[in-house]
Order: sequence, then structure tokens, then C-alpha cells
Amino acid sequence: MRENKLTAVVLSKNEAKNLAGCLKSIDFCGEVIVVDDFSEDNTVEVAKKHNATVVQRRLAADFAAQRNYGMAKASGDWLLFIDADERVSPDLKKEILRVTAAPSSPANGYFLRRRDYWLGRELKYGETGSARSLGFTRLIKKGKGKWAGRVHEKHGEAGFIYAFLMSFHSFLVRAKLFQHYREASSP
Repeated sequence: MRENKLTAVVLSKNEAKNLAGCLKSIDFCGEVIVVDDFSEDNTVEVAKKHNATVVQRRLAADFAAQRNYGMAKASGDWLLFIDADERVSPDLKKEILRVTAAPSSPANGYFLRRRDYWLGRELKYGETGSARSLGFTRLIKKGKGKWAGRVHEKHGEAGFIYAFLMSFHSFLVRAKLFQHYREASSP
């Protein structure tokens, strides 16, 4: 592990196309663990090329269990949870490093706000609107709680970081969004 005690945990499934950008954005982390759901593309090779530790585990439609598994494998004092289609912005990197380097922190975890993009345009409404304004708990102290909830999982009380995590949705997410909007607009 590099000098800092920050581990990034990346969840992936057939994300070879997105993973390199994600891993480049978290190169400041002392350890990177990719929890892969037995990808059928070259996601694992991309992860290894970027010196990430790869562990494979079936998702079984339970994101909280996948994050808890990654948390158990991590050696850092602080854990950054990120999806393969997300990127840490330069401003967010600065805030994460400031928070994790402090000798003491008022919070055991932090909400990270996320800006979502689809087809090159920022999404601002629905779930993406709350992700932008409220954020998700994604930065936590190791050993301070567990993830709960199979989808849209929660970690617990947390502080707030103001810089943005960027999400460039993969094809599967785009397909789900299209299906949701089509069903919502059907009579």
C-alpha cells in the first residue's frame, strides 16, 4: 500500500470500457480494490493493468453485500466507494485528501454529491437530482458501520463534502433509464 491510508473500492461488471477512466481518477488512493461480478469482457485485465487488486464475487442483486465484501478486503483507514462509470473530480480529490489526512474527523463517513451525465448532457431531475443535491455516503472510516439495503444502499449518518463525483452512465444504466422513462410516459 502507498503512503496514504485510503482504499478505493470499485464495483464492476463488464465495465472494461469505463474502468480505466475511473481508476485514473483515483490514482491518489493508496490501495484500489476492484470487486468484480465475474465480468465477461476484459474488465479484470484493465484493472490489473492499473495495479488494482481484483477480487471476484457474484453480486446476486445485493449491492450492500458487495460493498461490505470490498470493505472487508480493504486495508485502509478510510474507504472510498466508487462505481466503474464514476470519476473523482480534481476538486473532490482535494477534499477527500484533506478529510482523510486530518488527525481527527467529526464524522465517520461523508456524503459525496454526484453529477450524472448521459449522452454528454448532465441529468438534473429524478434520482439524479437528489444525487446532485444530497449525495450518497461513499467515503467512510473503516470499521464504522456496514452497508444495508440491496439497491440504493445506505451506510448511516455522515458529514458532507461539497465537491462532485462525476458519473458517466454505462450502457446498461442508460438502457434502464430509457425503459423507466418509456414506462412512465405510457398511458
